Amino acid sequence: MNRKIPLWLLILVLFFGLNALVIFGWSVRRVIVIPGLNETPVGSFLLAIASYPSMVKDALYEVGLLTYEIEDLQTEEELPPQLILNEFPNIDGFKKNGVVQPGALKDKGYIFLSWWDMDLGQSKIELIRIYDQQVVYKWIVDLGEYSSASGEQISGLWYRVLHPLLTNDGGLIVKGEIGSLIKIDVCSQMDWLVKGEFHHSTEIDRDGNIWTSGLAKNRAIEELSIHEEYLDETIVQISPDGKLLFERSIIGILEEHGLGGLVFGTKVFENDLLHTNDIQPALYSTEYWESGDILISLRHLSMVMLYRPSTNKIIWLKFGPWLNQHDTDFLGDSQITIFGNDNLRTRYSNQGPIVGGINNIYKFDFADDSISRLHTETTRRADIRTNAEGLHQILDNGDIFIEETLRGRLLRISENEVIWEFTKKINNNIISMLNWSRYLTENDVKDILPILNSANCD
Repeated sequence: MNRKIPLWLLILVLFFGLNALVIFGWSVRRVIVIPGLNETPVGSFLLAIASYPSMVKDALYEVGLLTYEIEDLQTEEELPPQLILNEFPNIDGFKKNGVVQPGALKDKGYIFLSWWDMDLGQSKIELIRIYDQQVVYKWIVDLGEYSSASGEQISGLWYRVLHPLLTNDGGLIVKGEIGSLIKIDVCSQMDWLVKGEFHHSTEIDRDGNIWTSGLAKNRAIEELSIHEEYLDETIVQISPDGKLLFERSIIGILEEHGLGGLVFGTKVFENDLLHTNDIQPALYSTEYWESGDILISLRHLSMVMLYRPSTNKIIWLKFGPWLNQHDTDFLGDSQITIFGNDNLRTRYSNQGPIVGGINNIYKFDFADDSISRLHTETTRRADIRTNAEGLHQILDNGDIFIEETLRGRLLRISENEVIWEFTKKINNNIISMLNWSRYLTENDVKDILPILNSANCD
C-alpha cells in the first residue's frame, strides 16, 4: 500500500535540512578563519566531515575508478595534488618559445629533479644534463614496498618524493613531506628504512651522515586550563647505513639557552610553533663556524640559528630582515645566504601576500654583521615569487640557481640576466609541481656517472 508523504512534512524536512547545511557551513568557516579552532576536538571533527567528499574522490582516483582527463582540467580545485596551473606556457623544459635557451646550451651542470609523472601516477626522480637536455638516469620509488616496510599508507597522488639526496653509490635518500626515511640503491631497490616523521630538507655532512628534521610526540603546556598541544620538532642525524646517531628537540635547545620566550611569548599560540624547514651542516671550519655545526631555518619565527651539536650550544641566531624564509646555506669563509619568501602569514593562510612582490636572496656576513640582497634587479625582472617553499644555491661563478617551488619553475640567474628557465610542462594549462631540486656540477657527479652508466637493472 503506497502512502503519500504530506506536503507539510516535505517542507519541514527541507526547511530544517537547509538550515542545518547553512549552520554547518558557517561552523566550518569559523574553524578555518579563527586561529586555534582547527586544533579543538569539535573543529577537527567538522573539518573531517567537510573533507569527506574530497577524500572519497581521491580514493576513487587512486584505485582507478576515476581518471584525470588532462584536457578537461582548468582550475586548481580540479588538479591532482602535485600538478599546478601553468603560468609559463612559453617554457617547456629548457625550451622557451620552442627554442632551447642559449644559456642552457652553455651550462655544463646537471639538474637533480623530483617531479610528478602523470603516467606513473607518482613522483619520479631524474638526473638531467643541461647542455643537451638529456635524462642521464632516473629512479622510481616502489611505493608498495615502502608502504609495507614503513606501515604507512602511501598514496601516489599525495606522496611527494621531497628533496631526494644522491649518494656516492648511485642510490638515493628519499622521504615524503612527512614520513619515514629510506635509502634506495641504483636500481631503486630499498636498502634500509628508518621509521619516523621526518620532513623538509635532507642534507649530508662531511662524514656521509644525513641530517634532517623530525617530529617528536606532541607536547602539551600543562599550565593552561586546556592542555594546548604543539609540535615538538627535532634535529636528526642518521648514519650512512641507517642508524640514528643524534636527535634533539629544537624547542628544548632554545629553552635550555633561556630563549623559550621566543617561541611562546611573541605571538598568538599556534600548534606549529617553529616550522623548521632547513637543517644545513657545515662541511668545513672557519673563524666563524666549525665543521659539523648546523644552520637551522625556523620559518614561523623568521629566524636562522647556528647550532653546535657537539657542545649543545647556540653559536648565533638572528631574526629577519627575511620573513618566513626557506633554505639557508653556508657561503665562503664568513657568510651565509637565506632564501627569503618575504610573505606575510595571515589568519587565513601561511601563504599570504609577498612584501614588495618578490622573493629575496639575502647574504649575511659574520665578519661585519652586514646584510645585503643578491641579484635583486634580475629577481624582479624574472618575477620570482613563491609564497612558500623555494630553494637557492650560489654557484661558483656567483650565479644563483633557484627553485620557485609553488609556481613550478627553475631558473639560473646572474646579476644582470636570466640565463635559463625550466618547467616540467604537461600542457599549456598545467605543469608539475617541483619537489626541491638540486643543481649538480660536473665535479659533483664525475664519480657517480660511471656507476649509473654501468648499472644493470631489470
